[in-house]
Amino acid sequence: MMAMWTPEREIGVEQVRRLLRGRFPEVEARSVEFLNAGWDNAVFLVDGVWAFRFPHRKIALDLLRKEMTVLPALAGKLPLPIPSPRFVGEDDGDPPWPFVGGPFLPGRELALANLSPEARIRAAEALGGFLAVLHSLTPPPGLPHDPMLRADPVARARMARETLADLERRGLHTPDPDVTALLDSAHDPGPQTRVLVHGDLHLRHLLVTDDGAPTGVIDWGDTCTADPSVDLSFAYAAFEGPSRAAFFTAYGPPTPAQDHRARILALSLTTMLIASAPTPAHRKEPQAALPRTARLPPPFSRKPPQLPHQPPMLPPSRRIPLNLRKHSIRRPNSRNNRVNQHPNPPLRISELRTSLLRTEHPPPVQKRIQRRNPPLPLPFLHNLQEHPHSRHRRTAQRPRMVITHCMPQRHNRPLHLPRTPRLPQPPHHPHNLLPPTPPNPTPPPTPKHPEPLPSSTSSPPAVTCTRSVVGSGPSPRTGQSPSAPATGIPHGHAQP
Repeated sequence: MMAMWTPEREIGVEQVRRLLRGRFPEVEARSVEFLNAGWDNAVFLVDGVWAFRFPHRKIALDLLRKEMTVLPALAGKLPLPIPSPRFVGEDDGDPPWPFVGGPFLPGRELALANLSPEARIRAAEALGGFLAVLHSLTPPPGLPHDPMLRADPVARARMARETLADLERRGLHTPDPDVTALLDSAHDPGPQTRVLVHGDLHLRHLLVTDDGAPTGVIDWGDTCTADPSVDLSFAYAAFEGPSRAAFFTAYGPPTPAQDHRARILALSLTTMLIASAPTPAHRKEPQAALPRTARLPPPFSRKPPQLPHQPPMLPPSRRIPLNLRKHSIRRPNSRNNRVNQHPNPPLRISELRTSLLRTEHPPPVQKRIQRRNPPLPLPFLHNLQEHPHSRHRRTAQRPRMVITHCMPQRHNRPLHLPRTPRLPQPPHHPHNLLPPTPPNPTPPPTPKHPEPLPSSTSSPPAVTCTRSVVGSGPSPRTGQSPSAPATGIPHGHAQP
């Protein structure tokens, strides 16, 4: 297993100084310092300004050439710094291998930074926004689609089991039930989404300061198109709790399929980092990332939001709809005092007036309702007066009035309600309940009485009909005084 991580070609400080002085005159190469080494490349810091990368193995040559093509296309489009290749050359090996150099990006690898929880939150927010922008860019032409099968949970779980078995034999890992359960649950969650991804984003490829501010994202040799979970695996390996929540707040919530793929890939990359760590310090953070990745978050719980205080409302039987469309008022002569076309019992007019003027909704809804349903005009409310002499105390003076079209017109036009003409009443009796006299009454038929025969002889004595009247005032039937003769009966004749 160790032969897998052994470099195929070694390069030293003196060889780097000789190569740079002979090929790039502008690089003085007065100080050359070995900076770091990964699985693909060895990095040297030159004059404290330039960083040069030399490939370790043959398989990294194609990755280096692809990186030199992709990085210029992404320059200036991402919110975090990325390497900018400026010098490209070849070494003196057989065959010659290319190498590349550019401005040095300061900072420390996240695997060696030992960040505090507050610093991790800051790093998570910045990286989440960085990946959101990266995944929205159009991929450059010619990129492969997931050549390392990083979005295949089944294949990555098998690789992680093999690496964990080797780490157990070397005494670098203790079996964890959560890690085992997550690897056993590996399955294909369904179709993938194709976006531009970094491809190899893990704990050693993010540079940060001591307070967690990211200073650069390095090693773009595995850039390809793949599912976003390939890069989201960093959130599960490096962050937990508030920092992971800050990451997904900046990036966006993952789908269940992305969550599953990202967790499995995080275990696979973390086990490789433990196996290839050059020093115990490089192994500390990946070992802590294994249980962090496999541990499920606590169940999300939040108290239900407190609703604003609402004023007490009328009981359901006394409520009135706000728009009052097709709302009928009780008719005085309806059978069994039933309500027309309305399920709720009718209201007194005073209750109707009070309900129309009172708002029974919380403040957020009140403004909208007042804008759409302004209060009814006061003249309309004054017309709804209870009949003082009616036997039905819940009726209005206009018994057949139906309130319709109470929604206001556009542009604050006045509200027009249909008016029912009032029935004419006699002026001397304003509360007369008798039906009115029709406009063109038919005269009553004149009774047929025998006319007196003219005669020169003495006529029989006239019979006088006397009527006893108790009380005074007009007759309830004819409206005439008792001293006046009855309508249709001539003087001097008795009623048959």
